[in-house]
Amino acid sequence: MKPTIPRSKPGAYGPIVHFDRLLFSLQSDDQRDRQETLEALSNILFHQRTFYPATPVAIPFLIHLLDKPDLPNKGGLLYFLCDLAEINNADEDPAYQELITQTLAALRQGRVIFEQLADDADPRAQRAAKELLYVLFEGGKVDSF
Repeated sequence: MKPTIPRSKPGAYGPIVHFDRLLFSLQSDDQRDRQETLEALSNILFHQRTFYPATPVAIPFLIHLLDKPDLPNKGGLLYFLCDLAEINNADEDPAYQELITQTLAALRQGRVIFEQLADDADPRAQRAAKELLYVLFEGGKVDSF
């Protein structure tokens, strides 16, 4: 079964019709493909630092990718998740607050994987995992880490 995001959970530009292709591109051997895919995900799921209904739905798929030992650029994906975790909760709209709550809950589900990656052989992945754990579970901000 291919990973999909329901049409009822749009991203910044509407339904995400080829989410499985984005996940595949994150696993590419081509660094440029991976970087462009991270940028596309950021635009779709977190455009102008705003969450969308697709954001918390997509996170478990991204976390699952991090569990693959041969995934290139784990640090880049972890830093993207860290950006999501650092959202400012100042919005007073109850529906948006619920979206923030759902997104943070989805991120926190990756704790075991993030803890494993804190000891990864790749120093960038190590640091990003530690920063993500710090933000999610200690309430810190990366710039103060």
